[in-house]
Amino acid sequence: MGIKSTDDIENFYEIDAVIGRGAFGEVVRARHLFSNEYRAIKIIDKYKLQKHAILMQLQLSELQVLMKSDHPSLMKVFEILEDPGHYYIISELLAGGELYDRILQLKRFSEKDAANIMIQVLRGLNYMHKKNIVHRDIKPENLLLESKDTLNTNLKITDFGFAKCYDPQDGGMTETLGSPLYMAPEIIKKLPYDSSVDIWAIGVLCYIMLSGKPPFKGKSKDEIFAQITTKNISYSSDVWK
Repeated sequence: MGIKSTDDIENFYEIDAVIGRGAFGEVVRARHLFSNEYRAIKIIDKYKLQKHAILMQLQLSELQVLMKSDHPSLMKVFEILEDPGHYYIISELLAGGELYDRILQLKRFSEKDAANIMIQVLRGLNYMHKKNIVHRDIKPENLLLESKDTLNTNLKITDFGFAKCYDPQDGGMTETLGSPLYMAPEIIKKLPYDSSVDIWAIGVLCYIMLSGKPPFKGKSKDEIFAQITTKNISYSSDVWK
């Protein structure tokens, strides 16, 4: 799959509604004119990206990752289009929303529910890691459920904005990226790291699903970082009984 040029995205898709916004574009729901299926389109403004070299680099890394990835536990990308002003990442439309919102809606996850979530995420990460791709932003907000049915916990890993193809022989990555609560100690300490930082993040995810609380607390990013790099994880509170 490559990036294909187009004169007008509306030759292929009918834009229906905006379903998300970001600093460099928006996500819309759209109907594919030839299949009549509804899909999600992430629209990225090239002009805004070009003002920030590091963000342009990250975006190109995301496109590279998406072009190399195809797995049931990863958001399916149908095609990537571009015109002079935008990139268009066309993917499946996941109607169930974020795992984070589902957890809040249900109040609790059983161990069986948590195990079902974990095995799906681990399968997706196993596929990525075998291809030497690291996600670097695993968290409940980036895990989208297929269905609004609360009994259906099938999900996909999404948001590859921090993902990167890397060479294990290069000595590891050094960029400080990710969401503070889920960042591994080596990222915080600015040490070289590899794909194992994703495994740390799903450990944090599992702790939250089973206990309802994060393993590290703090009123600021610095306080959270201090706990991540120095605190031993506790399993002694009543919730673990």
